[in-house]
Amino acid sequence: MSLLKAVSATKKYMLAHKMISAFGVLIILGGGYAAVHVSKASGETLYVLAQARKGDLTSSVSGSGQVEAVDQEDVTATVSGDIVAVNVKVGDKVVKGQALAFIDTKDALKAVSNAEISLSNAELSYSRAQKQAKDQAAGSDASDLSKAYQQGYTAIANTSIDLPAIFSGASDIFYDSAHSPYFSDIQINNSAGSAAVGYKYQAGVSLDAAKHDFEANYARYQTISASSAPTEISALLSTTDTILKELLSALTGAYNTIDYISDRYASNVPGQITTDKSALSGYVNKVNSDINAIAGAVAAIDSAQDSPASADLSLKTAELSLSQAQDALDQAKQDLYDHTIRAPWDAVVAKVPVKAGDKASNGTSIATLISPSKQVRISLNEIDAAKVKEGDAVMLTFDAIDGLSLPGHVSQVDLVGTVSQGVVTYSVEIQFDQNDERVKAGMTVSADIHMASISDTVIVPSAAIKSVGGAQFVQVLTGNFNRMQAIQGVSSPMPPSMVKVTVAQTNDDSSAISSGLSGGEYVVVRTTNTAKTAAAAPSAASLLGSFNRGARPAGSAGGQVRTFSAPAGGAVFISK
Repeated sequence: MSLLKAVSATKKYMLAHKMISAFGVLIILGGGYAAVHVSKASGETLYVLAQARKGDLTSSVSGSGQVEAVDQEDVTATVSGDIVAVNVKVGDKVVKGQALAFIDTKDALKAVSNAEISLSNAELSYSRAQKQAKDQAAGSDASDLSKAYQQGYTAIANTSIDLPAIFSGASDIFYDSAHSPYFSDIQINNSAGSAAVGYKYQAGVSLDAAKHDFEANYARYQTISASSAPTEISALLSTTDTILKELLSALTGAYNTIDYISDRYASNVPGQITTDKSALSGYVNKVNSDINAIAGAVAAIDSAQDSPASADLSLKTAELSLSQAQDALDQAKQDLYDHTIRAPWDAVVAKVPVKAGDKASNGTSIATLISPSKQVRISLNEIDAAKVKEGDAVMLTFDAIDGLSLPGHVSQVDLVGTVSQGVVTYSVEIQFDQNDERVKAGMTVSADIHMASISDTVIVPSAAIKSVGGAQFVQVLTGNFNRMQAIQGVSSPMPPSMVKVTVAQTNDDSSAISSGLSGGEYVVVRTTNTAKTAAAAPSAASLLGSFNRGARPAGSAGGQVRTFSAPAGGAVFISK
């Protein structure tokens, strides 16, 4: 085949097989590059070393924040009125109870005066209720109940005095024919008929029964007195009432019988009838009066039964009113006291937003007070916050004061973090161990928190620590090396040995080793290779792989790449 034909064939093949032709170009380029740099592709392994040393290791974290007063409070008014004076200015030091400002007291003084009058009235009402409760106490001679029983005893006594004469006079009419001859059974029958005799008989039965009961009741009456038990007086009142009503029935019946008889006389009515009717009428009136007295006594006892309870209730009501009046006076005095605005604790005046002539109401800010002592509050991320604990030493520096460093200590670490835009931070409170008058609340501060510290320990760079299967190791290279060699990296015919170590503490840069190293050993921090160019240059295989990602690996079912050859025309052919 001539050269012209070969070129033409090659051109046609490349146009028909663009992808394979591209592979060929890449392989040619890669092969050429590899041929040029083959001597640089294989270099020496260098070990960058650090010497384990004895020393002290301190862990620390840093953060920034602001200085703030330990305590700060807005002192506000709790009453309303015109501010008549303001006694402090910004920067003044005040002590607890010192007056900061005054509010007009005219209305407050009047309220106190009115409350004092109300309290006096309540005290008088309470005194009266006390006396009433004492008088109404059970067993008190002055109680309404005691008076009612005395009234009942008096009614019984009066009845016991009245009834004997009434029974005697009524008996004369019924049973003494010489006294009332017209009232014998024969005379009544002759003058008025048998019906009148029956009326007399009914009245006589009632009179005899009442007399019999009275005699028994009178015997009981003679055994008691006004100071006897209430139950005895009550029982005697009840039986006396029954006797009086029975006697009243007998007297009324006798009077009606005599009147019936009188109406039956055509003429010559016996004068004794008029006399007896008059006597019986007087007896009836007397018995009615005694019945009313007994009923009044019983009613008085019933009414007085509730007197002690009523008196106790009145006393409790008066006591409550007295307590309320006292509370009202106390509140009025407190309001008067609150018209003077006072410092709640020793402090420094940071702000005074009011002046004399302003109006104040409940909640109006009069002054802002801060404590003389200050503290620092910074924010740490969750990783650093987990390392910090109360008592850790802190060194504080200030943007506004060049060269000033003050010691402090961590006093509190928040237990709950604050999330902002997905970032968790924790507030850390720091107390000053040394004060400086130049430090003011609100200044920006940087805090270097020193956590655990280990003295006289073996220290290596933290980058030298390797973890394998949960254990920690360092690579130790035997030999003597100067500092420059260690930094630049050294080669060694023997690989470094793996030494198991125990890490006692670590910080961002270094780790303290408690076992495994004694100091002086050279540990591998990292490795490097002299073939830097080779490491950066892509191989033909990588170029091929980058170009055709996802192609099947050699030996797969799709076929096997066997050979690469370049014909005279420069085209690359891949045979399968």
